[in-house]
Amino acid sequence: NNHYYGLAIGLVVASGAITVGPISGGAFNPAVVIGLGISNISYALEVIGSNLLGGAIAAGCFYVVVPEEFEIAPTTEPVATNEATPLA
Repeated sequence: NNHYYGLAIGLVVASGAITVGPISGGAFNPAVVIGLGISNISYALEVIGSNLLGGAIAAGCFYVVVPEEFEIAPTTEPVATNEATPLA
């Protein structure tokens, strides 16, 4: 039983906010974006758009590094079905 997990998580989030906050605007909580979006829609669209762009870039980098993870798994036929058979 370690009682320092909450402190460790809080320090990680705080250090991330201090380090990257000036770059991202410090919106580490989606509720903050929603709250600021109510008062300033252009800010909310900017944050949402940059998050989507960052996600697309990250997915592209992941595809370049590990392309075998994007292979489509072969489909298999179901072993048994629960369909009722009609009585003649």
